[in-house]
Amino acid sequence: MTRRGLALSCLMLGAAFWLLRPPPAHAAPGLPAECSAPVDLLATDSPLPRLSTALRGRDTVKVIVLGAGSALGAVPREDAGRLGAEADARPGTHSARLPDTPPDLAWPGRFAVALQAAHPGRRIDVSTIARPGGTVADARRIIDSDVLREAPALLVWQIGIADIRQGRPVPEFGADIEAALDRLAKRRIDVVLVDMQYGAATALFINTAPYRAYLRWIARSHDLPYLRRHELMQHWFENGSFSLHPEDVGRARADKLAIDACVGGQLAALVEMALDSP
Repeated sequence: MTRRGLALSCLMLGAAFWLLRPPPAHAAPGLPAECSAPVDLLATDSPLPRLSTALRGRDTVKVIVLGAGSALGAVPREDAGRLGAEADARPGTHSARLPDTPPDLAWPGRFAVALQAAHPGRRIDVSTIARPGGTVADARRIIDSDVLREAPALLVWQIGIADIRQGRPVPEFGADIEAALDRLAKRRIDVVLVDMQYGAATALFINTAPYRAYLRWIARSHDLPYLRRHELMQHWFENGSFSLHPEDVGRARADKLAIDACVGGQLAALVEMALDSP
């Protein structure tokens, strides 16, 4: 082999090693190591111009989190047993709540604390609208009736799994989201998308992958920051940050609350990254 050929082979081997190595883990500032994840799950270059402008002003910055049951701290019913959670008996819901756990410990509350900490000189009002068992069509109606009227600088829209449970076709699921995003864009309301939570038991019965792939495409086509919560949570379980099979209910509940803190903190970090985007 010639010297040039040897150098080219070494270069190709080095490139292959670089491509195959696991991406470096990253935890947002102020978050424990357990919250770290591959940087490709946390990156965005999509801007939030309305929020950026609001943060430079003097008025209270209004943020709305619109979500399903997890926005209140609920878990899918398939994961209720290991957490000792109480099933929600309301018709159409498929979630369970941890007893004696205040809603402000759920990820929206943790996000609100982290976002305010990042902007200590500003008053930020984060409110949550949660509809356990709600579909994207339900969320679209809430956006029309409540969000557009409130006109926040930022809407964090968390998509649940109700549409998937009902077997709704992916194109219809996506069409409702895009119609709502078009309405929000006309009012110049910034949006961050958050996908459904991961649960090991739920994943055995419900395939969220096509819906999450569509959400990624929507986020790219509308230039929106997108928190890949499902993949983050799966990463944390699979790399041992949190246990899939905790030894007792107390440990499972502690892990659940810690995961909500990680999600809220990483969401705030994503927003800060978007604010730095041109």
